[in-house]
Amino acid sequence: MKRDDWRLLHVKKPRIFFPMLRWSLVLIIVDYGYRSGGMADTMTLNVRVGGPLRDHVAASVGEYGRYENVSEYVRDLIRRDHARAEDERFQVLKAELQRAFATPESDFVPLDADEFRERMKQRYA
Repeated sequence: MKRDDWRLLHVKKPRIFFPMLRWSLVLIIVDYGYRSGGMADTMTLNVRVGGPLRDHVAASVGEYGRYENVSEYVRDLIRRDHARAEDERFQVLKAELQRAFATPESDFVPLDADEFRERMKQRYA
């Protein structure tokens, strides 16, 4: 991964003159996209998280986390969600095909190509 393919996490650290502030994850900026023909097609996401979500993200990135930075973490979440959505669509298609293949042959009507074309012309003309 090249540095210009993603932007780094912006974390606000408490300043010395604000001792009452704790570490807080304020803004995540992610460039998620791909490069095609030398041009980047990206989307910039701004996400504000706090409380337990902030703590979870902070524990998942950095020296002891699974990811080097929040951008990697968010891209992985998006990839996993995309894979889950594709799997759901595949399962729906699979169920439809199984139902179609389970239909007895006696339920099918013989049809030749010319008859099919004529039906389609009538239906979509």
